[in-house]
Amino acid sequence: MRTFLVLIASIWFISNAQSQPVNLGDSLRHYLEAERKFIVRLDTRNSFITGRTAQIRGVKAGVSYGDRLSVGIGYNWLKKGFDQDLSLGPEDDTYTVNSQLHFMFISPYAEYVFYVKKGFSVAIPIQIGLGTSWLSYDDIGGNKARTDRRFIMLYEPAMTVEQKFLKYFAVGGGIGYRLMVKNNQEVDARFTSPIYLIRLRILFLEVYNNINNRD
Repeated sequence: MRTFLVLIASIWFISNAQSQPVNLGDSLRHYLEAERKFIVRLDTRNSFITGRTAQIRGVKAGVSYGDRLSVGIGYNWLKKGFDQDLSLGPEDDTYTVNSQLHFMFISPYAEYVFYVKKGFSVAIPIQIGLGTSWLSYDDIGGNKARTDRRFIMLYEPAMTVEQKFLKYFAVGGGIGYRLMVKNNQEVDARFTSPIYLIRLRILFLEVYNNINNRD
């Protein structure tokens, strides 16, 4: 709840700032008719899983319309090293092994930039995640095995800030929330959590246009 209050307060403050505010009444059609740019993004979202810090990494590709509206798709995964105990065997003769938690999803996304000034921008990105989570471990024979792989679905709203630099790059960060619409009940892990984003964007269209202009 505190995360959402911070988001709302920040949006109100920036929207009322005296610096090139975006007309929120502009239609979606207006943006879709603007200049299109191909974008690729690398991002890192720090969050919590069952009360422990966890890092979700992602790569996204999409199209930006007029530097205001972006749509695309991404691939996201939990950084390796998130271990937990796993009980195996029949109820009257169980034993515990060390297992590795896995969490990955494909994410259609949309992002709306509502404030821009001198390369600095503020945006509201939203993504829906469709994927799986499961546990992997080494069995008694030392072979790799996995268990409890199930479908998951999540929803992630956020607010981000971004600053362009060196002409072809942009770096930024933000805050948001991961809400599990459908979790894997077979895996003992709570994924619903606040998230903290770190982002690096490569402006490929600017690179392409600059190379063409030199010819």
